[in-house]
Amino acid sequence: MPKPEIAAPGGLVVGAMSAQALPGTENSIFTTTCPTIGGGDAGTRCLQVDARDAISQGTSMSAPMVAGAIALLFERDPTLTQGAIVDLLQSGAHAFRGPHPFDDQSGPGELDVIGTLDALDQTWHPEEILPAPGASWITLSSSYLAADGSTPLTAIIELRTAPSASNPTRRADLFDVTRLRPVVSIDDEPQPPPTLVRRAPGVWSFTVQPAAGLGGNTITLGATFDGVPIVVPKRIPVATDIWSASYATTATGGCSVEGARRASAGRAVEWQAVLWLSVVACVRRTRRRRALRV
Repeated sequence: MPKPEIAAPGGLVVGAMSAQALPGTENSIFTTTCPTIGGGDAGTRCLQVDARDAISQGTSMSAPMVAGAIALLFERDPTLTQGAIVDLLQSGAHAFRGPHPFDDQSGPGELDVIGTLDALDQTWHPEEILPAPGASWITLSSSYLAADGSTPLTAIIELRTAPSASNPTRRADLFDVTRLRPVVSIDDEPQPPPTLVRRAPGVWSFTVQPAAGLGGNTITLGATFDGVPIVVPKRIPVATDIWSASYATTATGGCSVEGARRASAGRAVEWQAVLWLSVVACVRRTRRRRALRV
């Protein structure tokens, strides 16, 4: 399972303080992280909202939100397994509403508690609903494909219905599975379609792991529904590592192409100089002979 399974808010969140982290006490994060203002003393109660709450950030704030959503799921169905809970969290997620340049660090979507509970309800009361291209999306577990075939690449497809005035966007599900097909191409050459796996209502995934030495510069992954693209495909480089995937290689020095070019240019300059000196010497000899005749 690619990590993270879900993303949740974790920046500057107001939450309950621990009794061992009271502002003003030694080693409290609300004491040691107080910023100074104008070079003066920041005080000992920064980031405190009231007697019981303060502002913090990081996974310490996002994890409780996910735990709370899981508690609500257990409240409705105590028999849920860990795998089913992860699938329901992803099924209820909504698309990122801000920049998220790194799929492998963001997960398939943002935590949506109402959507997650609705996904659970949908498993109890399923109905025929179809995906909409503008509401569905795809995420990848890595920003590049390992060229040596050592690391599988997982794609997660989130299928959603088109919103309407009476109903919000819901998970698309219970359609004929043959209508949904994964699409994979390397350098725009179609590859055999991998196997799709239904994880939960509206959540599908497939894994790609080409053999070592297959070659290619880029790989494109997407999906179609009834032969029409249902998500915006994603194209990533095929590379040996993350560094060569992000930065183009250039040959310089020694017997490289650049070195040969410079050497060739240097030889051209040398030949031009020799030719010029030869012309000057010839002109001087001609003038000297004319002088002797006179």
